[in-house]
Amino acid sequence: MKRLFYILCSLLLIMGCNERSIKDELDTYEKGLEMNPEVTYQILIDAKPVTQEDRARLALLTIKAKNLAYVPLEGKDTINVLSAIKYYQRKQDTEQVMLGYYLLGSIYRDLGDAPRGVEAFQKVIEVADTTTEDCNYRLMARAEAQKSDLEELQKVRLKAIESSYKAEYYSWKARDTSYAFDNAFGIVTLHALSNNSEPLISQTPLLIQKCLEYGDTMMVAKWSWSLSWFYLQQGMTDEAQRMMQLYDRYDGTPYPLYYGTKGELFLARHQLDSAEWCFRKELEATDWNNRQAAYRGLKKVYTQRHQLDSALWYATLQCEAVDSDYDHKVSEYIVQMDHVYNYDAAKEKAQQSEMARQQTKLTLWMVVSVFIIVVLLTGFGFKNYHDLQLRKLLEQEAEEEKLKALLAEREKQLAQEESRREAAESKAAQMEASLAEINADLEILRRERETMQQEIRVLKTSAESENAVTRERIQELERMLKQKEQDILGAEREMELRKEELLTQQKEMAYMKVTIEELRKDAQLMGNLGDGVQQMRQCLKRNKHANQDEWTALQAQIIKLYPMFIPSLRKQMNPLTERDLHLAMLIRMDFMPGEIATLMSLSASAVTMARRRLYQKAFGRSPLTPEDVDKWIMGVG
Repeated sequence: MKRLFYILCSLLLIMGCNERSIKDELDTYEKGLEMNPEVTYQILIDAKPVTQEDRARLALLTIKAKNLAYVPLEGKDTINVLSAIKYYQRKQDTEQVMLGYYLLGSIYRDLGDAPRGVEAFQKVIEVADTTTEDCNYRLMARAEAQKSDLEELQKVRLKAIESSYKAEYYSWKARDTSYAFDNAFGIVTLHALSNNSEPLISQTPLLIQKCLEYGDTMMVAKWSWSLSWFYLQQGMTDEAQRMMQLYDRYDGTPYPLYYGTKGELFLARHQLDSAEWCFRKELEATDWNNRQAAYRGLKKVYTQRHQLDSALWYATLQCEAVDSDYDHKVSEYIVQMDHVYNYDAAKEKAQQSEMARQQTKLTLWMVVSVFIIVVLLTGFGFKNYHDLQLRKLLEQEAEEEKLKALLAEREKQLAQEESRREAAESKAAQMEASLAEINADLEILRRERETMQQEIRVLKTSAESENAVTRERIQELERMLKQKEQDILGAEREMELRKEELLTQQKEMAYMKVTIEELRKDAQLMGNLGDGVQQMRQCLKRNKHANQDEWTALQAQIIKLYPMFIPSLRKQMNPLTERDLHLAMLIRMDFMPGEIATLMSLSASAVTMARRRLYQKAFGRSPLTPEDVDKWIMGVG
């Protein structure tokens, strides 16, 4: 055995010595990466790394080339980037770790995952070692700029402005003047979007002058027509015209948005013919995304000309363009949701692949010495695996039978508790009615007592002049008064007894309501094990919407669990559409809004609107909170 062990160690040593690194090739590819990223990306795809260092560096270079070539980054790219980051963290290579986190943030950016993208770009700043002279401030500036864009998408404008300030600072540290000016102009526009026009008025002229002193005229041209638009929003037409003149001087490319901005400038200066010409040029050159702006400008032109029919026509076209824009964005969102990458599955697949590769190498190394043992162990293991799978299958079937029996028992208990609750409510109603009658009789007796007391007082005042008959009448009335007082005391004692009995009945009803609620929760939990809910969960795993058979299975399960749910819903909502029924069933079975959106092929905002319309259709008013809809649906039937 020792001899065999030495032979295997020698073979491993020889195989390790034959592995040659491709470091020189990667150095060559990295030099040409900035000049021609498309070609470099195609070459890097076919590269075959040997060492772990080659694999980590090749992963970062490939994703970097893909990003520079404007190829959309995919979720599976995160696996290679994270592996490279872990490798360079062990090697304490700060610059490569920074690049890895920057590329990871770019992947999340392309996937539309803004929160994780912001977190990844922030780690670029946290990892950087600013105490060294060769700190990569240029990469830090780009990370902050990317973070600012994602924060702006998340409507966190104050954080976006803060990140842009940091990007400008790091750009000056890196002596990247063009990127510094780009972020400085971006900060001015972010303030303007936040209704803070002070930087636009005070800082823009200084920025343009400084930018021209550095000779960066293309940067001035890039931002001048955008700044012109913001000046127009403040009513500063002279400054807006000055910005457009700078653009015409240094660039002058007639982009669609350029025509739109110039049209708004002519409109502000009451040059209606020139404004109409610009808006029509914008309409010729634009796509679906900006048609509404051109129609809006033409509507303003004809409104100022008092040609109301034409203005109304362009207003109608603007509304249609807005609707088309909305439908397009919703369809884009649905396509994006259908292509979300399963990170866990890809990671597990990659791990399985790596384990299979290692197992294959080990098998090849040991095949001569342990072939017979492997065959015997494989046969023994297959038998044990088959027995284990059979045992698991039998246990699973037994567990399903137990759950079905328990579900039937819970349904029976729920029905009994419902009948007991109805009987208790009927008895409580009868006791309340009886208590009201006793209160009425007691009030009558009290009024009779007051009348008799008043009559006694009158008779006593005239007792001296009355005869013996009157005194007998007084005595009779006093006896009757005592009798009435005894009747009142008896009635009050009976009322106290009735109140105590009613309080006991109310406590029993509260206990039964709690018991029913617990049984409903158990039924809901076990309902999730039914065929209808399981089929819906399978749709969510496949990220597909439900078909008619799956809706039918879910409806059959709800009829079994809650027989009165659908009939009660039809009484409250007449007519009850199929779409309303599907939404109500999903809410009743405790599906989340995101899951409802996937199963019904809707967006998140469309689900919110559908829930609000469902509540409004039943009650004639909108719900105060989304929880009102859930509480109403859970209480139906």
